[in-house]
Amino acid sequence: MTLELQHAIAVGIDELELDEDNLPDIEDIVSVCAGLVIVNKESNIIRLVHYTTQEYFNRTQSHWFPSADAEIATICVTYLSISVFEGGACLKDNELEKPL
Repeated sequence: MTLELQHAIAVGIDELELDEDNLPDIEDIVSVCAGLVIVNKESNIIRLVHYTTQEYFNRTQSHWFPSADAEIATICVTYLSISVFEGGACLKDNELEKPL
């Protein structure tokens, strides 16, 4: 979903807070992706525009994004280390949206 992508992009490595000013606008994300992604307005999900785009990135990932797995892992660990999550796991569905 778009909110999760915005948060992932806004994460500052070694930061303990998510700076809301760093959240990019979805329109900006779509714009810098130069037509490779679209946003489904009903589901609010951003996706690649065509399956051939995914196939291309699968074939060329090691060339264009050689450390993608490590970078994604670092961002995830950093995000989960943000102080808003100090309270631990969310035990009810309605608690999931509160930290975000």
